[in-house]
Amino acid sequence: MTIPAAVVGIVLSSIVVNRLGKDIADDPEIQAKIAAGDIAAPHANAQAVRAEVTVTTAGRNAATIFLLGVAAIVVFGLFKGLRPLDAAGDPIAMTPIIEIVMFVAGTLILLISRPKVSEIPTMTVFKAGMVSAIALFGLAWLTDTFLGAHTELIAGGVGGLVTAVPWIFALGVFLVCVLTTSQSTATRTIVPIGLAAGIPLGLLSGMWAGAFAGIYLLPTNGSQIAAANFDASGSTKLGSKLVDHSFFVPTLVLAATTIAAGAAFGALWGG
Repeated sequence: MTIPAAVVGIVLSSIVVNRLGKDIADDPEIQAKIAAGDIAAPHANAQAVRAEVTVTTAGRNAATIFLLGVAAIVVFGLFKGLRPLDAAGDPIAMTPIIEIVMFVAGTLILLISRPKVSEIPTMTVFKAGMVSAIALFGLAWLTDTFLGAHTELIAGGVGGLVTAVPWIFALGVFLVCVLTTSQSTATRTIVPIGLAAGIPLGLLSGMWAGAFAGIYLLPTNGSQIAAANFDASGSTKLGSKLVDHSFFVPTLVLAATTIAAGAAFGALWGG
């Protein structure tokens, strides 16, 4: 249910997003930046872009090491028995595994590819990543503290609504995603309530997929901050009033279309 619903939501949202804003050629703000030399003009064709890309052995090795690290994380996630054991004899949780593997991958990249470390802090990717990490960690600590102190109240309140009106389940997942920017937290908090309320599995899984869009409703997610930093044109905005950012309307459209599609698929074929 989740994959077909997600595909429907992504396609419909892409159509809507494609109609938002102005094309670069028709945007006076971006054209003014190009005329002033603040940003480069877009390339006329893809061939020009490809001509600027230089493939090096060091870069290829770095990318290979990173991808192998990602593959290792996926394997450890799928096969719990492969993980090292902690002091209590239990498999290490995935969060430390991800941290360990990525630190090892980063070390190997430094040793094998030998990038110019002194230039890393000046790179756009590094700046965007650091801003995103600081913002995301701050939000994660805040929301984790809040939810930890009020778990019973939140679960009880949402649980009562879900029991009375099953479609509230999707809203509950959506709101927890908004508050925490964490899909896993929303799943752990709300899905057991939906199961206890007797929502059919097909309907539950369909609505669950769409509600995840809530992590982008507020401009506090790391990927949003990174996207705004990467966009040299300045057309991707984080706004100043929480609802005036570039991701607000796409998030609502994605959530609504995916939840509707998931609910329909779940009602028809989910049992």
